[in-house]
Amino acid sequence: MSGLFVVYSKALKVGEWVLVDGIEGEVLEVGLLAAKVRTIEHQEVTIPNSVLVSNSTRNFTRLGQADGMAASCRVAIAYDVPWRQVHALLLLAAERTRNIRQQPAPTVLQRALSDFHVEYILIARLHDEKLRVETLSELHANIQDAFNEFNVQIMLPYMDMTAHNTVVVPPSKWHAPPATPENAAPDDATGNSPRLEFGK
Repeated sequence: MSGLFVVYSKALKVGEWVLVDGIEGEVLEVGLLAAKVRTIEHQEVTIPNSVLVSNSTRNFTRLGQADGMAASCRVAIAYDVPWRQVHALLLLAAERTRNIRQQPAPTVLQRALSDFHVEYILIARLHDEKLRVETLSELHANIQDAFNEFNVQIMLPYMDMTAHNTVVVPPSKWHAPPATPENAAPDDATGNSPRLEFGK
């Protein structure tokens, strides 16, 4: 019955990018007994249909056909940092990230006003959904660089809130050994990894 439910409800389709019970990847096959997903590590994972029925399925592809798959990233920033600056830094990081569309433009929302910080979420659209994980990795690196450039600290839940020193990495230390500037692509002034291939 669970197999029939999965097949006829069309919860999953071959080629879609999904997250089920902690397993994220591209759907390779949907059968009466199980679905097969290829993860970013190029591992084939078989998910029994009983697991699909009993767990929530996050489908990143289904609603992104017109404007591209949505990708998001959350950061926590202290109240003493102007929210307009945080918005600008997140949008700057998105602009530097390849495979992120500028139309529709990325957006920043304030998700929560917590005890010690504001939680922001950046939402952007991708050119190539197959590069979702690689794009998020590059986006995370660009967010760190942008906030470090402008001396803004990204907070963590376990960071000591009583400390008065700002935890940032200045650009002069971005290529501390064993890293070298030569690791970056020749045309990439921000020090990102070699260009992602998309849109082919």
